[in-house]
Amino acid sequence: MIAIKQKNVVIFDLDGTLAIIDERKKLAKWESNKKAMDWDVFFHPDNIKLDKPNPPVIKCAQMFHEQGFRVIIFSGRNDINFKETKEWLSEHNVPYDLLVCRPDKFKEESWPVADGNPATPAMRFMPDEILKKAMLDTFVNKDNVFCVFDDRKKVVDMWRQEGLTCFEVDEAHF
Repeated sequence: MIAIKQKNVVIFDLDGTLAIIDERKKLAKWESNKKAMDWDVFFHPDNIKLDKPNPPVIKCAQMFHEQGFRVIIFSGRNDINFKETKEWLSEHNVPYDLLVCRPDKFKEESWPVADGNPATPAMRFMPDEILKKAMLDTFVNKDNVFCVFDDRKKVVDMWRQEGLTCFEVDEAHF
């Protein structure tokens, strides 16, 4: 008899997937160039509270968690607002087993690996698709991943190139 590995991990993106970030995006647009973002404003901890929940995606996270799946959140959001992010997730009843944010200040909590922590200063400006591949390689055996929820086309393409089923919840082409 062949043993079948149980795929028991579901990965969720945060900004644009679990959280609707329209208000934060408006606030962070440069006046002189409506397409350019002021990332310091966008990622400022005080502005996280502007995000709205994305009910269908949050419901998926809740249902997977209730069924015994490990819910893991990989975010390109800087760990400078790790505390505010955890508060937002709690306020909106988003269950998770692991939250990993982009290392900025290299807080131990956001890359919870004691030995061989791969977080480097280069990750501060690393493109999301490369960053999330590093998160995948560090925190999850991809053979255990049931599916992924993300919104950014480049990242969705990366998940699919890794052989993972990815639900694209929005059309983010930046």
